[in-house]
Amino acid sequence: MELKDYKFHWSGDDLRFAVFSDGPCRADYLHHVLLPIARMRVEVYEIKPGIGAQWVVVQQRDGENESCKLFVKTGESFRENVPDQVPTALKSEILRRFPKLTLEARSLDRRVGRRFRTADSG
Repeated sequence: MELKDYKFHWSGDDLRFAVFSDGPCRADYLHHVLLPIARMRVEVYEIKPGIGAQWVVVQQRDGENESCKLFVKTGESFRENVPDQVPTALKSEILRRFPKLTLEARSLDRRVGRRFRTADSG
């Protein structure tokens, strides 16, 4: 999928996201949804990378659960990538810029939780 097809949700400490990139990005508010049972307002956003950006990582948190999505520029679009398939040089750049960031990926056999690290990043 492409970054433009994703929507990201925010609702205070319970549901939030953070954007990491090699260039400026913009989070545009689209609308909100009211969840009456939870008495919660959830805001919906889309991420728009700046002209010079080559990659974007969106870290999402839902309570105690955390996940990351990595998007790499291919032509004019930003396509979601599985961290295991990203070149080592790009992984190194992301981890150099944001050392506390970990990216988790679901491998093809659906095992969860492998963090990518390169040999030179620990």
